[in-house]
Amino acid sequence: MQNQVYLINSDQEQFNIFFHPETSRMMRVSKELSVDQMTNEQIDELLKQFKKENSSDVAVEKVPGRGTVALTFMSARTCNLGCTYCFAGEGEYGSVSDKPAFFTKENYMNAVRFALENYSDGIKSMCFFGGEPMINFREIKSFVKEAQDFFKKNDMEFPPTSICTNLVGISSKAIEFLKDNNIFIVTSLDGPKKLNDLARIYQGDGKLSVYDNVVKGINRMKEQGVSYVLQATINRNHLENYQQGDGVKWAKAMDELGWENLAIVPVDTAVESLAITGERLLSNLESFTREITQYYIGKLYKGETDQIPSGIIAPLIQIAKDRSLRDCNAGHSLFFDTNMHIYPCQMFVNEEKFNMGNIEEGLNYEKAHGIANVSRQDAPECQACFARKICSVFCKGIQFQSHGDMYVVSSPRCTFSRTTIEESIKTLATMDKTSAEYKLFWDSFKKVSKRTGNFGYTKT
Repeated sequence: MQNQVYLINSDQEQFNIFFHPETSRMMRVSKELSVDQMTNEQIDELLKQFKKENSSDVAVEKVPGRGTVALTFMSARTCNLGCTYCFAGEGEYGSVSDKPAFFTKENYMNAVRFALENYSDGIKSMCFFGGEPMINFREIKSFVKEAQDFFKKNDMEFPPTSICTNLVGISSKAIEFLKDNNIFIVTSLDGPKKLNDLARIYQGDGKLSVYDNVVKGINRMKEQGVSYVLQATINRNHLENYQQGDGVKWAKAMDELGWENLAIVPVDTAVESLAITGERLLSNLESFTREITQYYIGKLYKGETDQIPSGIIAPLIQIAKDRSLRDCNAGHSLFFDTNMHIYPCQMFVNEEKFNMGNIEEGLNYEKAHGIANVSRQDAPECQACFARKICSVFCKGIQFQSHGDMYVVSSPRCTFSRTTIEESIKTLATMDKTSAEYKLFWDSFKKVSKRTGNFGYTKT
């Protein structure tokens, strides 16, 4: 019974907060009240105040072949960087000798046709991935031109398209092409130069600064009016010598880079010098995350609506709009390797037991269905977590790579998610509805929510 309602310690002297995950509803309660000390009858009575008609905590079945599908292409099985925590082994994916190094224009077009043949509702999105896809940019350009003609000829919209690139050496001409063809750019930096360059390095040469070269690319994009998403990986270097205030300093440094959206994730790696392990580092991660979350939520109170990370605003959207997060899409999305074999996502490449077929023999719907319906709602740790309907860190691929089990979540990712969501709950539960700040907060929230969308959340 206890895991149906959760007590969250607030920063207020007068009350704590009861949170009901099933409905995302909350209630202020006395500081003296404890769930552990309540009887089942008392909890039942409390739940009656939370319950609503037609509420459900059942995962929606995903059926491969139905709906739209997201495509990701292994544009290049090689990289010009050698980031030490990269899940792809410094971007090389093990240098598998029997797989081509690059995608070709024909590969791209064959993948598009295959997807349309197998998903009658069409293609939801496309993404160029690697390695470093810009190494083989010529084939991408050829494909984009041919694909645009193909979609137009068949009375279809060209799908929203993105490219994950480190920006190292990117030219103004390349940026102009991406801009002209509405290809959204996603890049990575982990913090200021000193911090970033500890883990994000060049292959075989740690002397050159990756940070400096990425920022050059960012500045070129700014000059050409191109927005981008920035991904940041929090690792041991952020936390080893953590002191109060470091999280806010880090966030402000990231803001100076002028991103459109910022995706923040804790590292999941076997590299000891970067891994977040042990009680002390996890505690530091919690404090670091709490600072970041409070900083960005605080911007909403000031009417500042630019540069609010989606992962920070998403739990607020879930609670305010009564939405729950869709599960990890692996298995319902298609990742095409350079040999045109299909995997649930990039994390499963080289894991042949997750090979879902190829464009010649077709899609193994039974295998894809099984992977697509691995749900956090069936994971033992998630079932007992107050954040189970809101959490965005349940990643089947990372969990399999790290633990050999898609249902076993990592401690750093859980710590990050729980802390962010807890701060959102505390914010909503402690608001003074009569204050001017309250109105300003919700006006700001609505602007950010409208601009950034629902982040994969769906109405329950």
